[in-house]
Amino acid sequence: MPHPQRTFWMLFSISVILLILSIIVAVAIGAVPLPLSLVVSIISHELWPTITPHWSVADSQIVLQFRLPRVLVAAVVGAALAVSGTTLQAMVRNPLADPYIFGISSGASVAAVAVLTLGIGFTGIPVSFAAFIGALTTMAVVYGFAQHQGHVT
Repeated sequence: MPHPQRTFWMLFSISVILLILSIIVAVAIGAVPLPLSLVVSIISHELWPTITPHWSVADSQIVLQFRLPRVLVAAVVGAALAVSGTTLQAMVRNPLADPYIFGISSGASVAAVAVLTLGIGFTGIPVSFAAFIGALTTMAVVYGFAQHQGHVT
């Protein structure tokens, strides 16, 4: 039977490799398809400038200015959603918990609509920030109601 820590690091390594491969494939796919080797060469040249460029400036701009930032943001957003979902499920000790059950999504919607309706979204409070604050407030209120003698019931 394999050691649990060894299994964890093996699965972690495989996940990182798959993430890197997914990023490379996602950057290569688009209106202007690029070969995977070209994408790897352009990214490698950015990380280690010793590689001699053999691609056009347009290819470099497509990869570095348009596709790679979007793919990296998508990866970070996906990771943030996974962490927030796992945190919510751990907080209430329910593997089926989601933001709709506790009204967190509704609280975010109410705050976003309030900002838009009151017209203060254009004066400095972004709608996404108001929705985030509304979601946090709703989560805190529901969690407070669920506590009984210091424990969540």
